[in-house]
Amino acid sequence: MKKAYRILAILLCLSMLFALAACSAKQENTTEDQKPDETATETTDTAEPSGDAPASEEAPEEMTLSVAWWGGAARNERIEKTLDLYSELNPNVSFSTATNNFSDHYTAMATAAASSDLPDMWLLSASLWLNQFAGSNQLLDLTPYIESGALDVSQIPETILESGRANDGKIYAIGAGYSGPAMQYNKTALETAGITVENGMTIEDFCKKCAEIYEKTGLKTVINNPEMFIEYLLRADGKLLYDDGRLGADSSEDLLPYFELMERGRSEGWLIDYETWVSAGGDSAQQPIVTGATWNCMWNANQLPLVQGPCPDGVELDLITWPTSDLAKSNYMLANMVWGIGINTEHPDEAVALLNWWINSIDVQKIMLGEMGVPLNAEAAAAVTPELDESTKKVFNYELDVVVPESSKANPTGGNGAAEVRALIDELEEGMYYGSISAEEAAERLFTEGNALMAAGKA
Repeated sequence: MKKAYRILAILLCLSMLFALAACSAKQENTTEDQKPDETATETTDTAEPSGDAPASEEAPEEMTLSVAWWGGAARNERIEKTLDLYSELNPNVSFSTATNNFSDHYTAMATAAASSDLPDMWLLSASLWLNQFAGSNQLLDLTPYIESGALDVSQIPETILESGRANDGKIYAIGAGYSGPAMQYNKTALETAGITVENGMTIEDFCKKCAEIYEKTGLKTVINNPEMFIEYLLRADGKLLYDDGRLGADSSEDLLPYFELMERGRSEGWLIDYETWVSAGGDSAQQPIVTGATWNCMWNANQLPLVQGPCPDGVELDLITWPTSDLAKSNYMLANMVWGIGINTEHPDEAVALLNWWINSIDVQKIMLGEMGVPLNAEAAAAVTPELDESTKKVFNYELDVVVPESSKANPTGGNGAAEVRALIDELEEGMYYGSISAEEAAERLFTEGNALMAAGKA
C-alpha cells in the first residue's frame, strides 16, 4: 500500500513540474514576440488611436459611427477620405455618412433631434444653431473630455475655442477650421478693365466701384450672406446683431445701411437679379462669379477654392474685405463650422476620440487642405501650408496678413431665436432684390419682428 502511495506522489510531482515548465516556456515566448495586448497598444499609438482604452485580450468592439455635414463635392470627398483613413487605423470602426446643402442639413438635423436620432458626430453652425441644440439638450457636453485631456485643445487658440461655447458656459462643439468674412472677386476681369479694389472700402467706396465695374465690364454685383453682412456693419458701431435674447441694434436706423446698399444697387442697375442668384443653389459651378454674371461673391475666405476651381481657364479670383466704416471692428476670425456630438450617441467615448483625431491629426489636414478653413491646430496648420494649392494659399495669407492684424473678437453665438431671425432676414433680402419693400420698411420689420422672435426664443 505504501508503495502505491509513493508511486502516486511521484506522479503528482512530475505533473506539477511539467505544468511549471509549460508556463515558463509560454512566458518566454510572449516576451520575445510581444503579448497580444501590447501589440494592439503599439499599433494603436502609431496609428493615432481612437481612444486611450486599456489594453485587452478581447477584440475591440465592432461599431458604426454616423457622421453628417453640409458642403459641396470637394468637401464631401475629402471628409470621406478622412473617415476612410480612420477606419484603416481603427478597423473595428466603420461609418455611415450623410451630406446635404446648408439649409437641408439643418432641416435634417432638426428632424433627427426631434426623434432623438442625431448623428454621432455632425457639423453645425456655431452662430445659428449651437445654442438651439445645446439648450434643448441635444449635444454632448465636451467640457469633461477637455478637462480630462481626452479631447486635446492645447493647440487651439482660446478665441477660436470659444466658438463652441454655448450660453450656459459649456463647450459643446469644436471648430472644423477657422475663417472670416471675405469678398471673392474676379481679379482678371477687373485688371483687364483697369479697375482696382482694396481692403477696407467704405459703403460709399464700394457702391462707386460696383457702378464703375458694371459700366466698364457689364458684370453685376451680388450682395449675399445678409445675416453676416448686417452683423459685420453693426460691429463697426460696436453693436451686436444678437445680444442676450434681443437684437443688439438700438433702433431700425442701425439696421438701415445694409438695406440701403441693396436699394441703391437695384436703382443704379448694378445689383444682380434675384433669379440668377438663387438659381445657382449650392452648385459651385453655377455661382454667378463662375458663370460671369457677377464680379464678386461674399462668403467666408475659405470658400475661395470652391469657386476658383470651376472658373474658366485664365480667370483668377482673389480676396478683399467686405465694405465697412471700421475694418478693425468689423473683421473677425470665427470657427463657425463646428463639430458636435449627438447626446444620444451609443459610443460617446469613441465619438470624442474621432473628433480629437480629426482636429489634431496632421494627416487629416493634409487631406482637407484648408477646405474648411485654417486648421485650428497650429502645428497641423504649419505642416500643411507647403502642400496648399495657390487659391488656398491666398486664403491662408488673407487670414494671416489681413484679418489677424486688423480684427476684433468674434460675436457670441446667436442663441434661441437666431435661426428664425435668419429666415426673416432672408425673406427681407428677397423683397429688396425684387423691389417689393423699401429699405426703411425692411429695417423696421427686422427690428420689430426680429426682437419679437428673439424674445419668443428666450421665453
